[in-house]
Amino acid sequence: MVDTQEILNQIVSVLEKPFAAHGFRYVRGGRFVRRLSDGNTEQQYHITFRKKYGCFLMKIGLIVQNKVLLKDFDVLCRETKIFVYKNKNLEDDFRDECIKMELKRKHFNLCGLGDWRELKEENESLESFNVRFSLWSPPYFEDLEDLNNIFEKEGSPTWQEQCLTSINLSLKYFKKTEDINWIINNTEYQGLFLLKQMGRVEDAKNKYNSLIERKREYGNNTERIEYFYELLMNKGV
Repeated sequence: MVDTQEILNQIVSVLEKPFAAHGFRYVRGGRFVRRLSDGNTEQQYHITFRKKYGCFLMKIGLIVQNKVLLKDFDVLCRETKIFVYKNKNLEDDFRDECIKMELKRKHFNLCGLGDWRELKEENESLESFNVRFSLWSPPYFEDLEDLNNIFEKEGSPTWQEQCLTSINLSLKYFKKTEDINWIINNTEYQGLFLLKQMGRVEDAKNKYNSLIERKREYGNNTERIEYFYELLMNKGV
């Protein structure tokens, strides 16, 4: 029976050369990385697996990181999450474990993509997109031959062809994220942080009020973002 590493190796062998043509290098563990000219921003393509009953479930995610730009953001996020844990009605041992894990976690992501349907063509239906690129959320499969059999029944391209499609789609996404205003408009906490860091305090206030209004409209808890915003506005970041 094949293992995760064997499947990953086959996928990497299809992706590595085409990705290299665009400046991406394969690091390890299903991760391709491209560093931008600023020397700090990294665009990352991640392949991860889950295994259940001898079958595999593959996920592909896109992440943009900047450890230098988000150094203070990392601190604010950690303080905010710890505050939320301390104020939740949790068992003491579980709360302590959550806080311990949070102290180890890093928050350097500028933005990320999990639902690839955001990248469909303007006039393309979701149904059409899911047929031509179902690799973003495939079913459980035994091996890659089995995955191709599933795709064939669905009328979708092979996993190899869809891997190449994923490169084109990821480049499309990463291109958008190179505009700092796109990141500000399409993220919550990062957007607030970037606006404050750029001295656009009034814009940060307007964005915050809009986020609060939307969360309350949908009945979502606002405690976390309220505390984060308070920290952001009262700390010298």
